[in-house]
Amino acid sequence: LALAGFVALVCYISSIAFSNNTGGYSMASRIGNLFNETSASDVSAGSGRADLWGRAFQQFLSNPITGSGIVEKLSKGYPHNHIVESFMATGMIGGVAFLTLSFFGLNASFKLLQSDSKQGWIAVIFVFYFTNGLLSNPIYAYEFWMSLGAVVAAWSWNNKLNYGR
Repeated sequence: LALAGFVALVCYISSIAFSNNTGGYSMASRIGNLFNETSASDVSAGSGRADLWGRAFQQFLSNPITGSGIVEKLSKGYPHNHIVESFMATGMIGGVAFLTLSFFGLNASFKLLQSDSKQGWIAVIFVFYFTNGLLSNPIYAYEFWMSLGAVVAAWSWNNKLNYGR
């Protein structure tokens, strides 16, 4: 039954990824264009994500200890990478804290998945939102933070059940 559900999910996601029912763009073409545009509403800007990341990094370098704000100054938006954005917005202090929390969440996810726990789906959701934040969402996207809290709680609960700690 689990295998049938997995196969159905893969088929469903594949049909979404390659269909043109999203305003003339398939998910595959959107992924191909990630580095060619700033956002769907700013295609004419000519700046891709690599340019956004470079400008955000330069903005971080202008104030590396405490950061320089949540907005990338030229595009007046976010850099579409939550790690770059954490350093740009909060400097080394917040960037290192964000990386530490992210790696703690990833570690908890992998341990949860290795334990064959029934809460493994929570780990998959966190890994999805972490990965999504590398290419799309801003640092203040609530899905990332909620899934981080959920995966840490699930890992902690699983640890307590298995090891009594």
